[in-house]
Amino acid sequence: LEAHVIAAYHRHMDRPRAADPTYGGSLAGLRLANALEAAGLEIVRAGPAVWDTRQTDQAIAGPLLDRMIRFVVESLLDLGEPLAKAIGRWETSRRALLDGDQLSLRVRHLDLLARRPA
Repeated sequence: LEAHVIAAYHRHMDRPRAADPTYGGSLAGLRLANALEAAGLEIVRAGPAVWDTRQTDQAIAGPLLDRMIRFVVESLLDLGEPLAKAIGRWETSRRALLDGDQLSLRVRHLDLLARRPA
């Protein structure tokens, strides 16, 4: 179920590309680097940025993790897959982890710094 949820979430992120090919979607950082270079800009720095959120910081992590669960659920329901019953099972399992202070979130981004050539 986990792999299906992740794959469906990425498909949801990529849907706007059908109407707007300039939309980055799940690979925005990679597409942005090429677009910046094509526009004549120089990539000065490129590197990973990782958000690593753990439940130990309740004041920040609790609301963030709760919102991410809701966002994933809403995205999957909007996409229509997996089936609503499976989405409910996934949400229930995540909420149990959240309630037990066992849930963490790791989000990886690609940060870019670009400039006009000197």
